Amino acid sequence: MSLLHAVPRPAPREKKPRKALRRTWMKAPHSKFCSCSKCERKRKRRGADPAYLDFVRSLPCACISARCSGPIHAHHAIHRSQGGRDADAVPLCMIHHKDWHEGTGPFLFLSRLERFAWAMLRIAETRAAAADRERRC
Repeated sequence: MSLLHAVPRPAPREKKPRKALRRTWMKAPHSKFCSCSKCERKRKRRGADPAYLDFVRSLPCACISARCSGPIHAHHAIHRSQGGRDADAVPLCMIHHKDWHEGTGPFLFLSRLERFAWAMLRIAETRAAAADRERRC
């Protein structure tokens, strides 16, 4: 007698019924004006300061050059996913905001450390402008 016949076979398991697939791609997309509770929770984020971001957008571009054009964006120099806040926003025009993310234009030859130092300097200037505004009001 061989060993294969000496060891009993395990009993077959009962098959559990599978859950139906959730087809989220077929649901109607929510707009930014949706008022359902799920969208409300997503829209409100911790530490949001829309008044400060509006102030940052009212400042001139932090990278002043002849190429500045388009609306001013409140660029988060330190990403929110890395612990950044709205207080870390820097005003950049549309062209320089694109250049920052693509690493082109005035940011082409800057190392990562130099870009970080540039961002810290611009954050300090933006916060100083906000403090001046607070003193005047």
